Amino acid sequence: MRGTLLRSIGSLCALMLVLGGSVASAQEATWQIEGSPNAHATQHNFLNDIACVGDSHCWAVGYYRAANAYQAIIQQWDGSSWTLAPVPDSSATRDDFVQGVGCASTSRCFAVGYSWSRPDNAYRSLVLEWDGTSWSNATPSDTSLAGNSFLIDVTCSASDDCWAVGSRQVGLLGGGFGPRQTLIMHWDGTSWETVASPITLPFQGNALASVTCVMPSDCWAVGYYGASGADQTLALHWDGSEWDIVTSPNKSATQQNLLNGVSCIAADDCWAVGIVTPGVNQTLIQHWDGEAWSIVESPNSGPNNANVLFNVSCLSADECWAAGYHKPHPWLENLMLVWDGSAWSIAPSPNSAPGQTNTLRAISCTPGYGCWAAGNYYGTGSISRTLILRYQQTQAELTATEIDLRLEHVRGDIVATALLHTIHGDVGAGEGIVFSLNGQEWDRVITAPDGNATASFHRSEIKKDDVVEARFLGNEALAPSHASTQMSN
Repeated sequence: MRGTLLRSIGSLCALMLVLGGSVASAQEATWQIEGSPNAHATQHNFLNDIACVGDSHCWAVGYYRAANAYQAIIQQWDGSSWTLAPVPDSSATRDDFVQGVGCASTSRCFAVGYSWSRPDNAYRSLVLEWDGTSWSNATPSDTSLAGNSFLIDVTCSASDDCWAVGSRQVGLLGGGFGPRQTLIMHWDGTSWETVASPITLPFQGNALASVTCVMPSDCWAVGYYGASGADQTLALHWDGSEWDIVTSPNKSATQQNLLNGVSCIAADDCWAVGIVTPGVNQTLIQHWDGEAWSIVESPNSGPNNANVLFNVSCLSADECWAAGYHKPHPWLENLMLVWDGSAWSIAPSPNSAPGQTNTLRAISCTPGYGCWAAGNYYGTGSISRTLILRYQQTQAELTATEIDLRLEHVRGDIVATALLHTIHGDVGAGEGIVFSLNGQEWDRVITAPDGNATASFHRSEIKKDDVVEARFLGNEALAPSHASTQMSN
């Protein structure tokens, strides 16, 4: 999950937080290159996305050039090293380009992308599924996707609630394809289905590049649409029932404005990153404050240097990271921006070696553990190699936790979602949250490594003014925390 902290409670209920302990300050930390394998020694290897569940379960995905076709790369982090994971067999007459990965738990992950089928001469969506043991092909046989279809990103808020986004092109009777349209698919725990998604105008191209969810009824997808002068930013929001276009600003109507990545720390605290092109690519960063998207000033290494941001992720409201590349030399170098709660600045990030082109295409942060970034570099013989960077949070002592608790209507029930948030610390394996209704214990839920736990109350069993409480039971080193909320309707 990319969302890390649910702060906005909305109109359904009122929230009261009780915190325990005090915050210990984080020590200095830096980005370091971690060893990552390649699927082919003499062919190009690329990583496009990375996702983690805790500190010892991460996936990085991409593709490599095999003898006769492009094939999927999937790498696994087990807490000590990155290794290549077996991938489903692919056809020698098909190219597989894996673009995104997202996980609901250590036993439920999806990787998405698209395939080029030579016999059909068309692109088709690609979905791979991790079941805790192995990866398998889970591409849906959706006849509504005739023509070209591309999936670029995927995110999961639960094992039965995942979203994948991208674009599609409908085949024309006279041959060829129409303009790109938004493509959104949903996983309900059983199957993937295409969900209706809006476009600006039928003759304008619309494409989505990234998706994230704060909770099941609060998701964002971003990308671009083709206006008459130049491509402009596109932002879509899911409110639990439908996707709608939400106005997002542009620096100029006559310049390219693209959004490549989005991440939320709360319902009223989201970031989207991309590029604006006033002659040469420059960074573009936007912020959602719960009411509107606005452009936030973002640095570049130079006005004449290409600067591109592909993705963004946050450790807290006061620490977010955006990754991409810039071109201060004839070759590309990694670009890392950091948000400190008041401004974005360029942060040091290592490259493979002087004079080698480096590019970061993905970043994933997990509070308490740190961040991973993935991409590629061109080494000896100008062959592309996988590249993974790590940023580890370090702290002398873990002393504080808090719980964010929210109630919402889902399929006729009241669902309580509790997120345990430790201040730069480790939730710990097997820790639990106890849900209570009016003082009586209802359910004990083992938290996922990201600290998330849910319990469902039937509507006939919960009424106006009832009190739901979530209390943390776990590591004795953590100060106890609980949150309670009262039903308002």
